[in-house]
Amino acid sequence: MGFIKDKKASILASDAQAAWDAGRAVYTPVLNFPMTSHGFSGGNDDIALMTEAILSVGWKLDTWAAVTDKNGKPQIMPLFVRPGQPVR
Repeated sequence: MGFIKDKKASILASDAQAAWDAGRAVYTPVLNFPMTSHGFSGGNDDIALMTEAILSVGWKLDTWAAVTDKNGKPQIMPLFVRPGQPVR
C-alpha cells in the first residue's frame, strides 16, 4: 500500500472510530475517487482500503450513492450504521 493510500485509510479509521466512540448511530463520510481511467471497469484499491478501514471499526455498510463534485470528479457517499441499532 502506498503512502497516500495508507494516509487516507488511517484518517478514515480514526474518524470512524471517533464517531463510534461518540455513540453515533450512523457514519457518513465522503470518499473521493483517485484519478480514474474512463471506459475501464474493475476494482478500485483506494475505495476498498478506505471502506475496509471503516468496517474494521465495527460499522456496517447500509447503502451508498455515487455523485460528482463541483469539478465533475466522482465521489462515493456511503451510509454506515452501527450493527443492531435501528436507524429508521
